Amino acid sequence: MKLITLSFMTQAIAVLGSIYDTILPTISPTITKDPWPCTTEVLEKYFDPPKPTGELLTTLLDYGKELLKGCTPVGTNAQGVPTCTFPAPSQWCAITIPTTLSSTYSAYGSTASSWWSRYRSEAVDFATYCPGRWYKAMNAMPGGGAWLNDTIAFAGCYEADHAVTATTTTTANLITPTPTAVSSSAAASSTSSSSATSTQLPNGKAAIITGLLLGILSNQICV
Repeated sequence: MKLITLSFMTQAIAVLGSIYDTILPTISPTITKDPWPCTTEVLEKYFDPPKPTGELLTTLLDYGKELLKGCTPVGTNAQGVPTCTFPAPSQWCAITIPTTLSSTYSAYGSTASSWWSRYRSEAVDFATYCPGRWYKAMNAMPGGGAWLNDTIAFAGCYEADHAVTATTTTTANLITPTPTAVSSSAAASSTSSSSATSTQLPNGKAAIITGLLLGILSNQICV
């Protein structure tokens, strides 16, 4: 199960790595003026994602402080405060959530996943087309870049957990035989011959199931 999670997160991080530099710039873009249509867009909304509240917020903030403890600043934000590299998604996913907050955490992950799925394409487009205003919008929102980064990370954690559940269920369905109805005469014939022969799957069906299982196992091993 952990192998499947690692595989999913590795693929997700590889994809995100190609757009992080675009949507979370660390330095001001060199462009002097964005195309005029950029002025009609409210880009700050992309840095104001749904946030956790209450005890869950406190838990996540405390964990974030631990991840950044002793980090080496890589620059400063618009307010001149030193900033560190954002923790990797895999580090966020390693958080231990108290059982009393598990349902709240899952609900937040679901919300983060839905939000990012809805706005991801737009965010990449605007960050690419309007780099100047995008950078200003990120710094105009308190912790804007950090919240966008963390939302993407927790969305990935939620999706990885559910990918494991779905894969485990699929594997169980492949292994568990489906009962079929038989006539009384066929049942009697089967009973009388069971001591002499063992039950075997038809060659075609056995090959299909074997191939599917090998495919699942190879995906785990190749991580």
